[in-house]
Amino acid sequence: MKNAPAEKNDFVEISYQNRGKETNEEIKDKFIIGESGFMPGFGDNLIGMEAGEEKEFKLKLPENSLREDLIGKESEFKVKMISVQNIELPEIDDEFIKQLGLDAKDSKKEGALDLSFDTLVSFKKSMGKGIILKKKEEEKQKRRINILSKIAEKAKLEVPESMIMYEKGKLMDDFKGKITQGMKINFEEYLATTNQTEEQLKEIYQKEAEKRLREFLVLMTIGDVENVEVAPEEVGKMVRELMENSSMGQLDTFNIEELKGYSKGIIFKEKVFQVSESFFE
Repeated sequence: MKNAPAEKNDFVEISYQNRGKETNEEIKDKFIIGESGFMPGFGDNLIGMEAGEEKEFKLKLPENSLREDLIGKESEFKVKMISVQNIELPEIDDEFIKQLGLDAKDSKKEGALDLSFDTLVSFKKSMGKGIILKKKEEEKQKRRINILSKIAEKAKLEVPESMIMYEKGKLMDDFKGKITQGMKINFEEYLATTNQTEEQLKEIYQKEAEKRLREFLVLMTIGDVENVEVAPEEVGKMVRELMENSSMGQLDTFNIEELKGYSKGIIFKEKVFQVSESFFE
């Protein structure tokens, strides 16, 4: 905790109200001043505030706002500073790098990047290799997806309307969840801010749902021809890895059967790509 006024690059926790909104609800948030997604000028008004201090200020909606009808109009904010923390970055030296490095036995696992570095030079070398490997993997996956998309477009497949409606509903529900959790506004406010209608979004997701299902059916067809199978132990291994790499909060939200289905789908898809290198590489 910092017993001093907030400065740029400090990590702050605030509660605020936008008095221009009908709900006028109090919202809590945490972010680094200068790196938040708030409207321009919001973070600048927090500089100089101490924990427990309250402040009111007005901001004009910027010229690049999605709501053209509100450009130039003022929003009035009431903010309370809950806490201010200074972010102290450690010195990047050989001693710090030693603390980051894994034991050699852990870094030699199949497919793992060598993380048994003990100097700044070896750290940079290892990270450089990691960036190259990640870039190659991203390019490979992008190439595969592009080719799969082209095959699905030309394939003579009849996708049942019931499947499209179900997939579209899932996409819409996922999108609404991301809006309410990520942007901290309800779906109606999002539509008003972006000047869209729910019907317009449904039309977009109608096309996306059909595209995904056609690609899925192509993969299923190739997998069937190539006799691709996913063993229960493969699914179990991926489920364990996913759970080991998740936070305690995420673990509480997991549905084990859904996680098994997700893992099986990922493994199946990768196996289809591997047995069809002539198509996807």
